[in-house]
Amino acid sequence: MTTCIRISKNTLVVAYPTTNEKYSNAKFANNPRGICELIKSLPSNAHCVSEAAGSYGLVMVYCLTQSGMPPNQIPVSVVNPKESTNFIKVLLSTVKANERDAVMLSIYGQRMTPKPYMMPDDKIMQYKQFRVLSGWVPLGQLKNQISPLSNLEHALSFHHKQEPIVKEIFQKILTTLEEKIDKIENEITKISTEEFDKIFKLIPTIEGIGAKTASAIIMATNGLGGFDSTKKFTKFIGTIPIIKDSGTSVKINDSISQSGDPELRSLLYMAGSLRCRLL
Repeated sequence: MTTCIRISKNTLVVAYPTTNEKYSNAKFANNPRGICELIKSLPSNAHCVSEAAGSYGLVMVYCLTQSGMPPNQIPVSVVNPKESTNFIKVLLSTVKANERDAVMLSIYGQRMTPKPYMMPDDKIMQYKQFRVLSGWVPLGQLKNQISPLSNLEHALSFHHKQEPIVKEIFQKILTTLEEKIDKIENEITKISTEEFDKIFKLIPTIEGIGAKTASAIIMATNGLGGFDSTKKFTKFIGTIPIIKDSGTSVKINDSISQSGDPELRSLLYMAGSLRCRLL
């Protein structure tokens, strides 16, 4: 029985299938106590489906996957929001509310039967935490702050009466950013060499790819797990071409899908550019 869970910051809205394609809804707090109540409310043959919701759904998904010993665990599928949103559009739904979205997602689960979700390895979860600084600034955004701050500091150095305090503050901020970036990247590389040593050594054999790009690939793909072809890998990271060919006037095949991790895609782009220069 496909049971949908709509995740938000504070609540979990559940849609339970009943009879004659009818559904009943229930709402639980998005906290450990609410998650326990949710699990107790599920029917014995439940197959839970939810959209990927980042950190907001992490504890709930973990609890579901750890809810029992195999084969009595509650299967849970975490779907790409783009897939479920496009499916809802096909149904021509005109209501946008958590309760209604939960029902639509339950219908999606029944008809599309998504695969059960595999919880990432603990070391992969460590990766994800190390790539976030101070709990809210992604590492990629942190790097992007260095260049404009350096430019501002350089511009202020031309002031005819430069304020020493301002200069000192800029230098301290830049030094702190650089030190924290280096610390986190060193930790990521350390985990790579300790837990994914074989993959970590193999990936940099590709010309243009170094340790940082190899670490990003391992983190984004859960250690390159679940890919049995290069096509699936390129589709996952968003570098596969988009082809639009319809009638005689529409023919587009010069762009990429841009799904997946944008920072990883940027690193691969730079690696590809370096390889082209070396050829």
